Amino acid sequence: MASMATWDEHRVRHDSPVPLYRQIEYAIARLIDVGDLSPRTNLPSEARLAELYGVSRLTVRQALGELRRKGLVESRQGKGTFVSSPGQGDVPCLSSFTETALRSGHVPTSQLISFGEVIDRQVARDLDLDESQPLIRVVRLRSLDGIPVYLSFASIPTSFGRTLRASDFPEFGLEQSLYQSLERSCGLHLRVGEETVSARLASKAAAPLLGVRNRAPLVERTCIMRIADGRRVVSERTLWAQMQQTSVRLVWSGTR
Repeated sequence: MASMATWDEHRVRHDSPVPLYRQIEYAIARLIDVGDLSPRTNLPSEARLAELYGVSRLTVRQALGELRRKGLVESRQGKGTFVSSPGQGDVPCLSSFTETALRSGHVPTSQLISFGEVIDRQVARDLDLDESQPLIRVVRLRSLDGIPVYLSFASIPTSFGRTLRASDFPEFGLEQSLYQSLERSCGLHLRVGEETVSARLASKAAAPLLGVRNRAPLVERTCIMRIADGRRVVSERTLWAQMQQTSVRLVWSGTR
């Protein structure tokens, strides 16, 4: 378990615009990231965490709920909350780029390239929709410490995204997160992600935005996201100019 000195280094600020539960979530996630909280470590009780951070148990419970949703911790009946073991977390595409960057001390930014309604037959099929179903598409350039990292093409059925506005995607701060925007503006709570990874050559339009040459190799990641009832509600395709690592599980189908 993390030492008392370590917990003290991650005290929350009551005068911060970031909600208290988010600050606690980031603080615990940071302890996990740097190895101060190793896999299978039993976290202090809700009451003890509330005392350490100077907040209510309800606030702690909300923070732990977000950490569970992201696969960083797990609850065991009658035993408490534990840091998840490697491989237990959700797929990478449900990990917020914005939140991960902020808790690591970096500055993420978001440049809105386009926002509007489109018809995309392939994406509509991926979301179990009629091919003629219109979609809201949000295209953004995501950067880290001023360096372009990836292009994001997020598509949401108009039935879910009709309340979205371009202003819901600011340039700075926690609110630039896609997940935050969809939760705040549409009431969508994403629970499951299915990710595919492939290679792609940079197009003439994408290359200058990402700072690479035309037809440079890129990593393409596509994530189909579901809400709790199983419906597919978001397709996000991202083109990465930075080096990528991924884990692959191969399943033999019984054929050559």
